[in-house]
Amino acid sequence: MGRIYYFDDSGSRVPREGAPFFVLGGFGIDMDDVPELKERVQKAAERYGFKLEHPSELKFQHVGTLKDNGKHPHWMIRAGLTDRNQRRALVYSCLREAMSIQSVSALCVAVNTERLRDGESAIGSALIPLLERVEFNCQRMNTQGLVVMDEERRDDKALRQGLRDGSPYFKFARVLDTIAFMPSEESPGVQVADLVAGAFSRYLNSGDAGYLRTFLRAVDGYPEWVRGRGLKVLHRADRVRLPEHREAPWGETDRLVHDYEMDALGVSAENRWSGNGSPTHQFEFEG
Repeated sequence: MGRIYYFDDSGSRVPREGAPFFVLGGFGIDMDDVPELKERVQKAAERYGFKLEHPSELKFQHVGTLKDNGKHPHWMIRAGLTDRNQRRALVYSCLREAMSIQSVSALCVAVNTERLRDGESAIGSALIPLLERVEFNCQRMNTQGLVVMDEERRDDKALRQGLRDGSPYFKFARVLDTIAFMPSEESPGVQVADLVAGAFSRYLNSGDAGYLRTFLRAVDGYPEWVRGRGLKVLHRADRVRLPEHREAPWGETDRLVHDYEMDALGVSAENRWSGNGSPTHQFEFEG
């Protein structure tokens, strides 16, 4: 039994004030579990009235934008999700469902674009460390893996060359074939990878830990070796700190998002919150 590794990118590939980190990230999953992945994510989306079938797709950037046009349709808005907190809850729920599958391992590499040297690309710099983590993950699972990424019209040849060249330390012996590029609307796995990459980018660039908390336990190396194994940051002087557990009372946004998740699950509105401002229902898999 082999594994499939789905990856996508998030963030600007060139320096952007206040948001310097570019992320290439996603997850690995046993091939036998891919049908379960699709089913879980589709059911989670349907609880919000979001029918996840071609050409509609999940996109992390749709949480914070209202732009909708023929060339770039906003599928969440078209499904009636006009409240940003409801769209955030949708992403939380899809991440929880996908990343709680036992065989899933999340992997992300971030690059500080402000520290790239002349001629270095953000995605090229992130790729080799990410493939190193794929190789190690396959070794631990004693299997081989296929890498699938959102289609690249600009860098696909360079990325395939990076796979052939291998790491400075070893060849990628357990990565099957070459990188397979697939349109995100055709693959729920690539769509979930977009959410994973967006979650880590949001944490690094904005200090928003909410998305990352939903699947921190699925990050490769959790809990002892998350930093450096599952979550790697290049060109940064200080170490990445993992998000702290939320203390009571929860803030307004967290409360609103949690209520939307409870609504989607059909949990009664009565007694959702304890006297100290923390929820009475905690998600088991949350980091």
